[in-house]
Amino acid sequence: MNRNKIGSLRVAELGARRIAPADTKAPTRGGFVVYRVGSAMVGVLFLVSGYGKIGGFESVAGWMAGTGLPIPHVLLALALTLEIVAGALLILGVKVRWAALALAAFLVPTTTIFHAFWAADAAQYQEQLTAFLKNLAILGATLVLASYAGHFTKLRPKLLP
Repeated sequence: MNRNKIGSLRVAELGARRIAPADTKAPTRGGFVVYRVGSAMVGVLFLVSGYGKIGGFESVAGWMAGTGLPIPHVLLALALTLEIVAGALLILGVKVRWAALALAAFLVPTTTIFHAFWAADAAQYQEQLTAFLKNLAILGATLVLASYAGHFTKLRPKLLP
């Protein structure tokens, strides 16, 4: 392996491709598999959630209207489309960064609007807190997927036999 220096940064040269910095570990086949399985698991969550909203469209739209959201039918159609399309992209491993970032952006208002445990009555407090924390964990997962997407996508051909 040929080592070059660009400014104060050392880079490893692999043919015509450069990966910086040189001491960064290249992804392993096992790491790639774990990333893809994790991505697919997050994708299934959103795909199933979006698909489930189709069957209960009117009741979900009514629940959304009850929170004071304008045009609940339009917002629900957009939400379920995003969940299904982005979920499928995560499952397939296509455009993972964009799908994960779109879902992360979707989760922020969704979580704060629909799981506001701080405004819940005593009977609903624990349920809303649990749902809020669950969505917070899923938000973290989408951010991790987005941050590592380029790492695995660019080097995928090197990992596979």
